[in-house]
Amino acid sequence: MHIILILLFLFIFFVFVIPTVIISVISKILSLFGLGQKRRKVSEEHRANDAAAHNNSAKNSKNKKIFDKNEGEYVDFEEIK
Repeated sequence: MHIILILLFLFIFFVFVIPTVIISVISKILSLFGLGQKRRKVSEEHRANDAAAHNNSAKNSKNKKIFDKNEGEYVDFEEIK
């Protein structure tokens, strides 16, 4: 029974942990040569453009009036405390 559990642990270790470590090492080596940086720069630029567009649309919506002056009617109200 213990042998089966040990074999199961070794199987899981070799199937999941070893490939993960290998991929991590390969990505670190590629980033040293600058091959992994292109995606990050593009995504950072994309985020900056999205943030700028969001800020511009927020500014425009604050300055833009929803109703014209001639639309709607004045309603008198009493404040109840």
